[in-house]
Amino acid sequence: MPETRESEASYIIVSEGLTTILEKHGPLVLEKLELDASEKEQKRFHKDHPASKGLPYTIDSKCTIKRGTNKAQGYVYPEMWRTPGKEKPKDLIPTLALRGISYTHRALILDLGPLFLMIQWMTHTSAQLFSRLGWESTVKVTDKRVRKFKVGLALVFTDYVLAFLTHDLVFQPTWRKLRGELPPPPDDFYSPNWAFISTLATWIRRRQAAERNGLACDAIRDANNVFLGIGVYTVVELFFLAGLSLLLTEEEVFSNSSRTARFCAAYLQYLHRSRTGLRALLRPAMKDGFLAPTKSQRLKYIDWLYVYAKDRTRLPARMAILVDDYVAKVEELSSLPQWIRSDTTSLYDVFEPSLLSTALSLEHNLGHLIFGDVLWAQLGGVVSQTPDKLTLLFRSQSIEQPTFLKPNHYTPLFLEASELTSQSLPRRIIYTYRVLKQMWSITPFPSNSQGIRDIKDHSSPYRIEGDERRHMLFSYIIEKTHRVAIGPLEYCGNAHRVSVGASTVVVPCYGDPTLPEFYAVRDLKSRALPPSVPGARRQGMDSTASKEFEYQAGQLAKSTDRKRAREEGNENMDVVDAPRKPKKKRLNADQRLGAGILSPATRN
Repeated sequence: MPETRESEASYIIVSEGLTTILEKHGPLVLEKLELDASEKEQKRFHKDHPASKGLPYTIDSKCTIKRGTNKAQGYVYPEMWRTPGKEKPKDLIPTLALRGISYTHRALILDLGPLFLMIQWMTHTSAQLFSRLGWESTVKVTDKRVRKFKVGLALVFTDYVLAFLTHDLVFQPTWRKLRGELPPPPDDFYSPNWAFISTLATWIRRRQAAERNGLACDAIRDANNVFLGIGVYTVVELFFLAGLSLLLTEEEVFSNSSRTARFCAAYLQYLHRSRTGLRALLRPAMKDGFLAPTKSQRLKYIDWLYVYAKDRTRLPARMAILVDDYVAKVEELSSLPQWIRSDTTSLYDVFEPSLLSTALSLEHNLGHLIFGDVLWAQLGGVVSQTPDKLTLLFRSQSIEQPTFLKPNHYTPLFLEASELTSQSLPRRIIYTYRVLKQMWSITPFPSNSQGIRDIKDHSSPYRIEGDERRHMLFSYIIEKTHRVAIGPLEYCGNAHRVSVGASTVVVPCYGDPTLPEFYAVRDLKSRALPPSVPGARRQGMDSTASKEFEYQAGQLAKSTDRKRAREEGNENMDVVDAPRKPKKKRLNADQRLGAGILSPATRN
């Protein structure tokens, strides 16, 4: 499942172009659907078919291909229009027309009246909008091995192409006749009447009878019908904002009102920043209608991260004090054979309410659960007049719960802006662990601590240090590798910028045959070589990279020939039917003799 910011960003990227086009031209008539074959599917096509050459091909109502995860897959062609058996394919796709788009935290929804199409992104899927001419001159004629991404599904309109580009062909299409028939998205904080809080309260109540000694962060990621768009790195950022250790179990977090409320407030704050700030991050990275971020633009996302994949982080002074106190207390307890976190006094959660100022300043907020009713009023917090389902749940337990917050530490409630953004703020190291997934924390994970109950065996943390950790840093991945990192600017399907003489042009893929040959080859070579490091001599290609470069350079020549043939009308790449390789027929002896395969002497 994609992180919430990636889904938000994908919608912004598509809507920036499509909204203007729809307002100007009205509904866009869909002409056909195209996609790349998987490696397994590719083997069943005839050698002259586009799919056998690693190129997108057109599908029709005979197509039975599904995409998605093992647990949930959908047909790429509308299943209600598929042609059974030996019936002749029916071409109903041109009856569809794009009228509008919307999105959820995990999907883009296209109104293609009379059908609706929902594309669930999964993890490595993004969208790009092409001109029809640009699509047919670049991606359409370029081998997927060269261009570095696969076409999950492309909607080809008269003048435009909306393509869903993917690293591994893992995305989930869902076709329905009515919008209401699509799977309903879970509630979020922007739903009316705080529906998410009600959903969360129901989930907590249902889980109370379960064994809850696994990590809370794992439980949150697994409950993706409750917590929208919270994946590997988002949960790390949310726990930092909420002042929660990633080592806490589900029971330690969700049986405590303060910790539960802090997580909710962190979630709302995170969503708020995404919805109000992402366009400003994305727009400079858009060029000629494509998402084509430069290396420096990609690096700017590190300012959006608090701890994930960072070496150190700046903290407000009073938050840094809490970190130092926490580390000192853990060192003091390190001499004990074992200790239980919930029973330990003066081990306070590292929480700074100023980082959640938007969420805690709303008319409806959870400040009373975070600090307690009395302290929240003393701090001048906004008191909600109508109790929510989460408050009612915890109050029904009639148990006075600890907040795990340091007493007399939060006056004033919110710090001044200068105390949050100054470059002179204290810096603290970020600890890196692996417990199934990467975990980045401003506090250490004490090996002799224990939750309310024995923690699951698989949850023992492994600390990552040295070069292994350095190679996981966001800045290292961007500056010293060709890999993608995390965030809304990191996709294999991104376009990129190429210097051609004194100008810079945007190309949608590597091996783009519209580039002059010299620049196209140089572009391929830049990908094959290790990234250049300022001040250091650039390393050459090893034997494996050299062979791959030779292959790609050869494919570039073929792409150029295809582009030229297409422009001259000498090549038809819109083959719809998927002819299989002809089966070899077994011949009897007479047939083999007649074919000259056997001599009479051999026959006898």
